[in-house]
Amino acid sequence: MSKVSNATVVARPREDADRLIKRFVRKCKKYGFLDEVRRRRYFEKKSDKKRREKADAEYRRKRDERKAEAAQNKTNRRK
Repeated sequence: MSKVSNATVVARPREDADRLIKRFVRKCKKYGFLDEVRRRRYFEKKSDKKRREKADAEYRRKRDERKAEAAQNKTNRRK
C-alpha cells in the first residue's frame, strides 16, 4: 500500500487557527483516515472484506461512467 501515513498542514501567514484545523480535517477526509479507523475498529472476515471491496469497485465504476457520460453530453451540447 502506498497510502499516506500522516497528514500535515503548515500555517499560512496570519491564518486563523480555525481555518488551519478545517484544512487539516479536510485533508484527513481526503486521505480516508477516519474511514480506515472505523473499518479497523472491528475484525472483518475475508469474505466480508472481499464483498465490500467488490461493492466499492462497482460504485466507483458506475460513478466514473456517469461522469464520463455527463462530460460527453456537455461536449455534444456545444456542437
